[in-house]
Amino acid sequence: AVQQPGSWVQMVNAAKLLWNVVRYLLHRYPALGVFFGAPMCTAAAPINDLIRKFRNEGLWLGPIKLARGAVQLGLGEQVYEYARVERPPSRDSEVSFGSDLQVDSWFAKFSSWFDMEWVHKVVHLTMLVGSVCDKPFAALNVGSDFNDLTDGRFAENLAPLLLICARKSGMHVPRFQALRDQTLRDLTTFMEALMLARQTWKKKQKKALVVDRDGKAISTASLGSKKGSQADGRSRGSVQGHSAQRAGGVLSAEEKSQAALNQAEVAYNKAMEVLTYRGEKDLLSQAQNELGDMYAEHGSWHKAAVLWNDCVDGITGVYKCIKSCAQFGGPSPPEMLATFGRTKCLMAGVVFAKLSKYIYPDDLSVRLNSALASAGMLSAVFACSYTHPQRGLEMAEYVPLEVWEGVNIFSDPFQCNASDLSSSLHYVATVLLENHRAYLALPVLALLEYCSYHVARDARATVACRLLRARAQCQVGLLPAAARTMVNVMQGKRLPGVSNSNERTLLEPGQQPQVTAVPQYRSSELPGSENNQAVVQFLATAALPEQLAELYGEALRVRLKLCVADFFVTLAEVPNCWVETDRVSGEKLPTKSSMGQFEAVCLNHARDILVQVKEVVDPPPPEAAAAEAGEVPALPPRTLTAGDVTLLVHAHLLLGRVEQLAYQYSAGLTHTKSALQLLKGRGKVKAAQVASVYSAEGGSAALGSLMWLQARAQQLEILQEMKHHHQFKVVFAKAIKEASEVHEGWLVIRMQLLNAMVDADDGRTQEAMDQLHDLAHKCEAVGGQVHSAKGIMQATILAVLAELKRRCSLWEEAEELLNEARGLLEEVVEMHALKEIMEEPKLQSIYVQGVSQLAKVLLLIAELRLINRDPATSYVLLRQAHHLTGFMRGTPQFHARLFLLLGRSLRLQPREFLSTQPLPYKAKEIDRALVQPEVALVKCLTVCALDGAHDWTVLHEAVLERAALAVEAVQDPAHDAEGGEFAKEHAIASCKAYLQDAARVATMRCVLFETPHVLSASIAEAGLANMPAWLKAAVMESEQFQEALRGVSPGGNLPQGRLLVELFASMARKQNLRLLHADHLQAQVSKAHTYMKEVCAAYVKECCFEGVPGLLPAPDQAVAPPPLAPGTVLIQWQELEDVQVPQPPRHKKGTDKPLNPALVIPRAEFTVVATFVVVAEPGPVVGDIPAAPRVVCNARSMPLREVKAAQAAVKATSLEMEASEVATPLFPALPVKAPSKNAKEQVVHAVGRLFGTKEEGLVAPVLQKEVAHAVPKEKGSKPSTPMSMDADSGYTIHFMVQLESLLNTNSGVHLKDVSLANWLVQYAK
Repeated sequence: AVQQPGSWVQMVNAAKLLWNVVRYLLHRYPALGVFFGAPMCTAAAPINDLIRKFRNEGLWLGPIKLARGAVQLGLGEQVYEYARVERPPSRDSEVSFGSDLQVDSWFAKFSSWFDMEWVHKVVHLTMLVGSVCDKPFAALNVGSDFNDLTDGRFAENLAPLLLICARKSGMHVPRFQALRDQTLRDLTTFMEALMLARQTWKKKQKKALVVDRDGKAISTASLGSKKGSQADGRSRGSVQGHSAQRAGGVLSAEEKSQAALNQAEVAYNKAMEVLTYRGEKDLLSQAQNELGDMYAEHGSWHKAAVLWNDCVDGITGVYKCIKSCAQFGGPSPPEMLATFGRTKCLMAGVVFAKLSKYIYPDDLSVRLNSALASAGMLSAVFACSYTHPQRGLEMAEYVPLEVWEGVNIFSDPFQCNASDLSSSLHYVATVLLENHRAYLALPVLALLEYCSYHVARDARATVACRLLRARAQCQVGLLPAAARTMVNVMQGKRLPGVSNSNERTLLEPGQQPQVTAVPQYRSSELPGSENNQAVVQFLATAALPEQLAELYGEALRVRLKLCVADFFVTLAEVPNCWVETDRVSGEKLPTKSSMGQFEAVCLNHARDILVQVKEVVDPPPPEAAAAEAGEVPALPPRTLTAGDVTLLVHAHLLLGRVEQLAYQYSAGLTHTKSALQLLKGRGKVKAAQVASVYSAEGGSAALGSLMWLQARAQQLEILQEMKHHHQFKVVFAKAIKEASEVHEGWLVIRMQLLNAMVDADDGRTQEAMDQLHDLAHKCEAVGGQVHSAKGIMQATILAVLAELKRRCSLWEEAEELLNEARGLLEEVVEMHALKEIMEEPKLQSIYVQGVSQLAKVLLLIAELRLINRDPATSYVLLRQAHHLTGFMRGTPQFHARLFLLLGRSLRLQPREFLSTQPLPYKAKEIDRALVQPEVALVKCLTVCALDGAHDWTVLHEAVLERAALAVEAVQDPAHDAEGGEFAKEHAIASCKAYLQDAARVATMRCVLFETPHVLSASIAEAGLANMPAWLKAAVMESEQFQEALRGVSPGGNLPQGRLLVELFASMARKQNLRLLHADHLQAQVSKAHTYMKEVCAAYVKECCFEGVPGLLPAPDQAVAPPPLAPGTVLIQWQELEDVQVPQPPRHKKGTDKPLNPALVIPRAEFTVVATFVVVAEPGPVVGDIPAAPRVVCNARSMPLREVKAAQAAVKATSLEMEASEVATPLFPALPVKAPSKNAKEQVVHAVGRLFGTKEEGLVAPVLQKEVAHAVPKEKGSKPSTPMSMDADSGYTIHFMVQLESLLNTNSGVHLKDVSLANWLVQYAK
C-alpha cells in the first residue's frame, strides 16, 4: 500500500527479483513459460495501481523529525511528507538541447530513487510471457495501463507486444496499430535525420585533407582505426587528427570545402532538434559528440568545447558538470555502471578525456578533474561482469579477454570506437601517472592493454601501455609486478602477431630472440637480498635483442630505460642501514650483512641509464670536439621536438631525484634547473606549447605546464633539505605565481607544505601552523576521492601540524590530528590489501604504500598516550606498530624508539600485564617475549648501538628504563622475605651499573654536541682526503663552512675536521624529529657515523661503545655481589613530557576583567625523573652486628621548573660566597655581603627536599677531612677533594658547586664524596 513506509523501495526490489528469476528460468527451461502467464500478470497489476497513486496523490516518504523549536510551538514531534508530482510545462515552439534539455517525463526528477526503468523491464517481460501463454487480455491490460501512466515514454519497446496481444485478444487492434505506426514513423524520422547528417560527414571527410607535422597531406580517414571505420563506413580519425591540428597542422586551403562543412553542420543541427523533440538522449549525445569532433578537426575549438560540454551534461544530468566533474571519479564502478549504463560510461569517458586533452590544457585543475572523471567512467565497465577483478589493485597485471561475455562493446562505432577509446585511455593514464594517481590508473591501463593487444593487435601500442603499467606498479609499491612487466618487454614476451603500423608479421618463428630465465623479484625481501640481485642485475645490464630494438623504435627504447631508472629510484628511496642486527626481530646477527650499500648501487645504475637516455635523445654533434679545437666550424644544435623535450625533462627530473637520494644536493639542483631551462626554451609556460602531442612512435603526452611545476616542487624540496631558506622563499614566490596562472592545486599543496616546514625551522611556528590548517582543508577538497597519494599527503600534513602542536604543548589537539591521520592511512593500506598480505605468507610485501607512515603515526599516538598516563592503550598501539614493521622498510632509529616505548609502556603496567584487546592486524604467531619490558629494552639497546648510529638520546632513555626496572626490583616486597636479600643487593648493583652506563652516554653526548674540537683534533688529513663525495658536498654547503670561508685569509687552510664534526653533530641533533620524512636524514646520519668511526679515533673512544651498553649477565642469586664503596653518588636525570597544568585565571593589565581563554596558551609541565644510587657511611653499630653502608637506590619524579629554580638558587648562593670570600692579586674581594647561615640552609634544604618526601629539620653536612681519601677510587669515578671546614654551618663553596652539578639534568653526576653522600641519604632514604 502507498501509505506503508518504504513501499516503493520494496516494490522496486521485488520487481528486480521477479525479473531476474523469471528471465533465468525462461533461459534455462523454456517449457516452463506456459506456467508463468497468470502469476506474472497478477503480480504486475498492483504495480500500475501503485504508480497511479504516486502520480495522483504523491508518495509517502515517512515521518520526519522536526526541529526543537517546532515542537515547542505545538506542531508535534513528527509530520508526514509527501513527494508531490509536478506536471511538466507545455512544450515550447523553440527547443533547446544539451544542458538545457527539458525533462518531459513526470517521474524523471525522482529517478534517483524512483527506478521506472526496472518497472518497464518487468512489464515488458510480463507482456512477453502473457502473449505466449494464452493470457493476452491480462497482458494487454497491464501494458496499456503502464503505457498511459508513463505518457508513452516506453512505447517504442511496448508497442509491438501491445499489438500482438491486441490481435490475439481481438480488442482495440486499430488503437494499438496506430500506436505502432506512430512509433515506427517517429523512429524513422529522427533516425533518417541522424543518418543523413552522418552521410554528409562521410562525404565531407573523403574530400578533406590534413597537413601533418612534416608537411605531408594525409587523409583524415587514414588517421583512424581501420577496424572501427570498416564497421559502418564511419572513420573516427578526428581524435587522432586533433593533435596534428593542435600541433600546427591546418586543413589544406585548396581541398577544403566550406560548403560541405556548412552542409554537415546544418544536417547535424536538424538531427539534434528532432532528437531533442523526441527525448532521445542517447542518440542526442552521439550527435553532439560527432559534431564536436567535426568542429575540432577544422580548428573550431570553441564550438567543439560547447558541443562536448553539452554531451557530458546530457549524459550525467548535471549542468556544467565540467566544474564538478571530479565527483564522477568518486563512486564505485558498480554504482557508476548502475547509474549511467555501459554505453554512456564509455562515451562520457571518451568525451571527458577529449575535454581534458584539447579544451583545457592550460587549466591544470580542470584537466586533472576531467581525467579523473574519465577514469571513473571508463573503469566502470569492469563492473559488467564479476569475472573481472573488482578492486583497483588487482588490475595491476590483469588483461581481460573480453569486457562483457558475449557482448562486443565496439559493435556500434558511433557509441564506442576503438581508436578514440585507446587514445583517451592512453592520455588519461598518462595524466593520472604524472599527478601520482597510479592506483586510479590501474583499471584504465587494463582496459588500454585489452584494446591494444586483443582489439587493435598493435605491438608498439601494447609495449607503450605496458611501460605505463610498469610506472604505475612502481608508484603503488608493486615492485615484483613492475619487474615482471619490464622483463617481459625486454624479452618480447606476449606481443601481438601483427602490427597495424607496418602491416607485417612482427617476428618469424626462427627470429624469436633467445629468452633467459630471470627469477622473480621477491617483495618480502630487501632489494639487496641474494634472491633479488639477479633481477636487478638483469634490468641494469641486459640489452634489447636486435629484432626487438628495430621493432620498438627509438622512442619506446628510451621510455623503457626511463621505466628501469624509475624502478631503481623506487628501490633506493629507503636506504638499508641494517648491517649487524635483524630488521624484524631486533636481535644481533651472527655475521654482518652485505646489503647495506646496495641502494647506492641502484642509484649508480639509475644514473648511468639516465645519462644514456640524454645521449640518445639529444646526442652531442660529432663535430663538437673538432669545433672547439678550431678545425671545422661547429654545426647548429639539433632542434628538439616536443616529444624529445618531454623525455629529456623526465630524465633530468629523475637525475635530480637520484642525486637527492645520494645526498648530492647541488648536483640535483643543477639537473632540476636544466629541466626548467629545457621547458623554458619551448616558449611561455602558461601557453603550454607542448601540452598535447600524440606521436605514432609510442604515444607521448607532453605535459609542459605540469612538468614545469614538478621541477619547481623538486627544486624547493632540495633547497629545503639544504637549509637555503632565503633562496627557498624567492623560488617559492615564483612557483606560487606560476601555479596560479595555470590553476594547479595539487603541487601547490606540496610546495606550501615545504614552506610551512621552512617557517617552522626558522621559528615562525604560528605562521607554519596557520598554513598547515589551510592545507589540511585544501587537500581534502582537491583531487577527488581518497587514494594513495592524497591519503598519504593529507596524513603528512596532519602529522607535521600535530608535531608543531606538540612543541607548543597542545597535546590534546595533536592527538586528534594524529588520529585523523591514522584513519586516512588505514584507508590507504586497506586499499592496498594489507590485511590479505598479512594473512597470506606468499603475498607478504615490504613495499606496501602507507604502511611505514601508519606505523610512525601509531608510535606518535602511543607517545602521547604515555604522556597522558595511559600505558595500556599505548601498549596496544605500539604492538600494532611493531607488527607493521614486518611489512615496511624502516630505519634502525625508528625500530629502536619503538622498542624503547614498548619497554616503557610495559614497565608502567603490572608485571603480569598482557593486553587482551584485539589488534586490528593479527599475526599468526605473536612474539610473546615482547610482553616483558626487559626484552624490549634489550632489543632497543642492541639496535641503537649497532645499527642506529648510537642515537645517544634513545640510548640514555633505554639505559635509564633498565635502571628503573632495577629500582622496582629493589623495592619489591618479596626481597624482604627469607632468602631474598641477595636479590636485593644484586638489583642495587645492577642499578648502579646501568647508571654508570647512562653517565657514559651523557658524557658522549656532551662531548659531541658541546666540545666538538676535542674530536676534530684527532682526524687525520688522509681521512679527510678520502671523504665521500656526498659528505664533502654537505660540508661545503653548510653554514659553518661559509662562515669559516669568510674568516680565512687568502691562501689559508680551512678547518675541515672541525666543520665535519660540527656538521655531523647538527645532523645527529635533528634525527630525532617526530616527522614522517625523517628516514632520509636518519640514514644519512648512519652513513656519516660509519665514516666518523673510520677516520676519527677520538670519536670511537669518546662517543662510541665497543659493544651494547646496558647488558649485564644474569646474576647468581646465591652469591652476594661485591659491596658498594661508601661515598658513591650516582644520579641520572630523565626529562619527560607531562600533561598540561591548568593556569590560574589571567586578567587584563590594570583591570579585573579576565582575558579570553582562547588567547591564553596553556602552560606545559615537564617532569624529570632522578634515578640515583647513594652509598653513605655505615650507621652506628648495634650489638655484635657490624654496621653496613647505608645504601639508597630509588627514583624521584619532580617538576622540571622546581629543579631549575633550585639550581639557579644554588648557583646564585655560590656566586655570592665566591664574591665575598675569594681574593687574588688580579681580582680582589668584592664588596658583596656573604649570604647568611639561614639563607644557605634554606637553599640546601630546598635541594634536599627534591630527593625525598620527609619534612625534616635542617640537616647540615658532616664534614670530614680524611674520609674522601680513605675511600678506594673506583674506575670511571671523579676524584674528590676534602671539603674545607665552615665554622658556622659547614656549607662551603665546594659543597655548593657539588650541589649545582648534582642538579645538572643534562649530564647528571658520578662521583665519590662521603660528606655529600651522608647528607643526601638523610633526605632520600
